[in-house]
Amino acid sequence: MDNTERFRLRQNNPWVERIAEQVFVFNENLVYATFDLTDMAVDTYAIDAVKADSTMGIIENGFRVIEEGNEELQINAFAPGIFWRAPRSASKIVITFINTGDVDIENAIVVVESPGGNLIAPTIELLRANEGLPVLEVMLQEPNGPPGILRPGASGTIEVFVWALPLPSFVVGLK
Repeated sequence: MDNTERFRLRQNNPWVERIAEQVFVFNENLVYATFDLTDMAVDTYAIDAVKADSTMGIIENGFRVIEEGNEELQINAFAPGIFWRAPRSASKIVITFINTGDVDIENAIVVVESPGGNLIAPTIELLRANEGLPVLEVMLQEPNGPPGILRPGASGTIEVFVWALPLPSFVVGLK
């Protein structure tokens, strides 16, 4: 699809067309398109991929607009039961997430905070270079998914690294 000119949602009777606002091309078989659904009727639409040479790929009844959806993002954090409290001893917190709702969630952010001021970093290298923060915000990203959007069913895992000193206490939540 590297020569795709545009993507659109389409309905024939009555004629309705909505051009994609953003298109993310991952490879020739994987493309994500975002649409502004403001004032779109609740219904099912075809998805058309129109190439520069006017050839088309069509998925009939491939997109459904629902009246009202539920945004529901679940996160779980897994940390060691015991933090090794030796100087320069790092630990890892693993956070899993899943969009269990039926609508996209835009710009989902997890916040990891250390009430004791311990440094937190997205990589062990940054932590060891003392480039962590006592409050770290991480944008959630679906593997191979569109940037800034968690589609329904999207899930993934992130890891953050922490110092156990001075106080091994951490809070994980959504922004």
